[in-house]
Amino acid sequence: SHTFDKTRTRFFEFLRITSMNGKVAYIALPASADKPTVFLMTTGSDKELVFENAKHDHPQRIRYEKTEQGMTATISQLDGSRADTFEYTRR
Repeated sequence: SHTFDKTRTRFFEFLRITSMNGKVAYIALPASADKPTVFLMTTGSDKELVFENAKHDHPQRIRYEKTEQGMTATISQLDGSRADTFEYTRR
């Protein structure tokens, strides 16, 4: 994941989805972190994927939703607070 504007990189992290102990896991490793954070999939369908880690400070939930235009990603706490949504458009 690489977030940038016209002048510089704002945020960079390595992301991967893999199998861990028979479960689907989303693993995030921000460039500034010493170790990765694991989020386990709690919902999986052809329209939505949800990964959660209640012990992580923020975010605790990562949700991807298929839309007509592409995809929406939302990060939040488990209760839905502190939500940030990112819209991706198919090109």
